[in-house]
Amino acid sequence: RGLIEDGHSIETSEDGEEGEYLASMNNYDLIILDWMLPNKEGIEILKSLRKKNITIPVLMLTAKREIDDKVLGLNYGADDYLSKPFSYKELIARIEAIYRRSLSDGKNEVLINDINIDMSKKIVKKDNIEVLLTAKEYELLLFLIK
Repeated sequence: RGLIEDGHSIETSEDGEEGEYLASMNNYDLIILDWMLPNKEGIEILKSLRKKNITIPVLMLTAKREIDDKVLGLNYGADDYLSKPFSYKELIARIEAIYRRSLSDGKNEVLINDINIDMSKKIVKKDNIEVLLTAKEYELLLFLIK
């Protein structure tokens, strides 16, 4: 609720399988992912997303507090890890830090399954092979992914 009040738009899923589907189909600015979800654990979702080269930043927010769990989450590709219970102020600070890092990495790419769109260079690749598009086709592609 606090994130909405602070002006963030959010989409939630209580189910791991649905959450993975949403994360695979949308280009979110950030995914806040719990480890313990029904039907599929968050750590498995994270592994699957990274295996598909989905690079959306992920903040693990979970009751799993052990150092080994934190290390595992980070090693599987989480960008940050916050244990419950947590301070809302700390959550916001971590979200803002992830956002700053994602802006400073210089990449302006969208990855959807096997299609990579480099928006700064206006290059589209499918299976790492460049696809030649007209300007109109490129604009239509951007419209469709938004």
